[in-house]
Amino acid sequence: MEKLRYYLGHNRGLQILEGSGNSLRTVGTHFDGVTLEDINGLPSKPEVVFAAAAFDGGYRSRDAGKSWEKVLDGDVRTFTVDPHDERVIYAGSGPVRLFRSGDEGTSWEPLDAMLDFPPEVKKKWDVPYPYRGREEPHVRHIFVHPADSRLIFVLLEHGGVLLSRDGGQSWVDRSDGIEYVDMHKLENYPGSKERYYVSSA
Repeated sequence: MEKLRYYLGHNRGLQILEGSGNSLRTVGTHFDGVTLEDINGLPSKPEVVFAAAAFDGGYRSRDAGKSWEKVLDGDVRTFTVDPHDERVIYAGSGPVRLFRSGDEGTSWEPLDAMLDFPPEVKKKWDVPYPYRGREEPHVRHIFVHPADSRLIFVLLEHGGVLLSRDGGQSWVDRSDGIEYVDMHKLENYPGSKERYYVSSA
């Protein structure tokens, strides 16, 4: 029977379990006391895993979670592997910023064209009053279209939906029609480049 590995990120860290059938055992715990916002990995290299640790940084493991190295500083909230090229990794952080790596997370470049919006768009990039001073608006989810690597959506918590059709060189705001722009997740209708579903808190 095939042995499976599970990565469980939560508000107190990361738990790694292995097992088959109904039998599971914990094989590792990491990031004690830290909120793990996102875990992602390379489909063809399951030993390479990325973990986004809120207020702490972005980490990579090359040995299936036995050890971790910090690859990005700051309040990293999400990682996305480009479905067209697994060497390309995107990361999002707070305050709102997007990064791209072309070498499986070893080096990173900021895609700061995403910040080039007029004030009427950026005024939506905010957090509810009780969180002001404690948390910044941040990138929550990055979606690379499975049929077009240049078609990228970025979701902001809070702030809305941003879209690039040229691989991150230019961006437009696509939040019209969403009443509460606390965005979390976006997916496309299978086979479509025009139809999407998005969740708001």
